[in-house]
Amino acid sequence: KAFVECPNSIIIYVFGVNNGRIRNEDIIAFNALHSAYQFEPKSLVLIINNTPRLNQYDGDYEGETIMVLRDLIDLKTFKFVCFLDTIDVKNNSEKQRLRGKLLPVVTSALPKVHIKQHDIHIQTDIIAVLIAQLQEMINRFDIERREMRAEIRSAQKEYQMEMKEQQRKYEKLQEQRNDDGCCIL
Repeated sequence: KAFVECPNSIIIYVFGVNNGRIRNEDIIAFNALHSAYQFEPKSLVLIINNTPRLNQYDGDYEGETIMVLRDLIDLKTFKFVCFLDTIDVKNNSEKQRLRGKLLPVVTSALPKVHIKQHDIHIQTDIIAVLIAQLQEMINRFDIERREMRAEIRSAQKEYQMEMKEQQRKYEKLQEQRNDDGCCIL
């Protein structure tokens, strides 16, 4: 909808992090959007939001994260990246510092018309199919288990009947031997 209302625009995509790692769902969503709209690197700003504070990670965090992004997203070259660390939202000087980091990156990007190439296919579509397949497998397993239970019960009944028959024969044999004066140990 945003591309229809304002087709000539820059794209600002925000990745969230969890313990310093970019969230998988953000990677999936970005790849789906990029596949549908073919973002140009000159009109794309990637923001890594809520990164650990500088003193909580080594000095290579940004470089390492950029390398990870290159591996994970379907866009191997990107020009504008901004890392925004976690701040106290009540602290105006920290907010101003983040604005100071963000604005130069955003204003460097060049607007471009983005035209939808195809519908957006997010992994959740595939997940829904996988869930349906899994449910079908579970249903088949339940049916097989019920069938197996019937077979197991049948085998158990046969075994119990056979054991009773063997016990009956043994007792009959024991009675015959006792009647004949034989001793069975």
